[in-house]
Amino acid sequence: MQRIYLVILSIILGSGIILTDFWTKSWATYYLMNGEIPFIGSFVTLNLHHNNGIAFSLPIVGSPLLIITAILLIGVLARWIYIIYKNVHFTREQIIEIIALIMIFSGGIGNGYERFIQGYVIDFIDISYFAICNIADIFISFGAILYVILSFFTHERDQ
Repeated sequence: MQRIYLVILSIILGSGIILTDFWTKSWATYYLMNGEIPFIGSFVTLNLHHNNGIAFSLPIVGSPLLIITAILLIGVLARWIYIIYKNVHFTREQIIEIIALIMIFSGGIGNGYERFIQGYVIDFIDISYFAICNIADIFISFGAILYVILSFFTHERDQ
């Protein structure tokens, strides 16, 4: 795949993730203010929650955690830029890595923007006995899992 196509794919994928996250949070704010809606039986419900913490509603203790989060997002973006500009043609592994980075970065932008503007993040996907999350959280998690799996396969192949 050529560089320009990968940049266009990245912009479309990233924009799609951010817009989907914003739209679903708006939907949740409007439709879930009167209570929860069962989604997959009682295992997954849609339930409006304003998360003042970080992942899994862990409390934010001061601004150092926000600074660390910003540095991580900048690192993900820097890695994406490095891969894009280092190569003219891309391997399958590099394309998967770029997709994982875009998922992480776009989810981080969706949640980061909301936290900066509102002071909290809207979560609404309530998974019983586990967590309450949103679309951005799901993309961050899947992107991170994809990145870790990819690193194991490329590390094994390189040795």
